[in-house]
Amino acid sequence: MYIRFLLMFLLIIINSEFSNADMMKKCIDNTDPKEDFSGVNLDELDYSASIKNCTLALKKNPNNPKILRSLGRSYFKKKDYKNALSFFMKGKNIGDNLSLYYLGLMYQDGLGVEKDIYKTIEFYKLASENGLSVAQTELGYLYEIGEGVQTDYQ
Repeated sequence: MYIRFLLMFLLIIINSEFSNADMMKKCIDNTDPKEDFSGVNLDELDYSASIKNCTLALKKNPNNPKILRSLGRSYFKKKDYKNALSFFMKGKNIGDNLSLYYLGLMYQDGLGVEKDIYKTIEFYKLASENGLSVAQTELGYLYEIGEGVQTDYQ
C-alpha cells in the first residue's frame, strides 16, 4: 500500500514537472531570436497564446527573465504598453538585457510613456555595456545623428 502511494505521488510530481516544462517551452518559444535566445520574430508572435502560456509559466517561475521578457514582448505586440512596461521593468530589475533594449525603444518612440531620449540612452547604454549588439547599434545611431548626445567627429 505504501509503495503504491509513493509511486502515485512520484507520478504526480513527474507529470507536474513535464507540464511546467511544457508551459516554459511554449512561453519561451515566443521570445526574441536576437543574440542567443530562441524564439519567433515579433512580427510573427501570437501574443494571445504567448500571454496565456507565459502567465501560467510565470506562476511557477516568477523571476525567470525569459518569461518576464516574453510577457513584455507579448503585451508590446498587443500594444498594451502599460503591461509591457511593467514586465520589461521587472526584467530590467533582474538584469535582462533585452528588457533594457525594449525599455529604450519604448522611451525612444513614446510607446506608453512620455518620449525621453535621456532614458532611451540610459537603457541602451546599460544593455550595450552587457554586450547586446542590437542596443549597441541603436546607441551608435543616436551618437551618429547627435540625438540626446553631443556629436564629436574628431
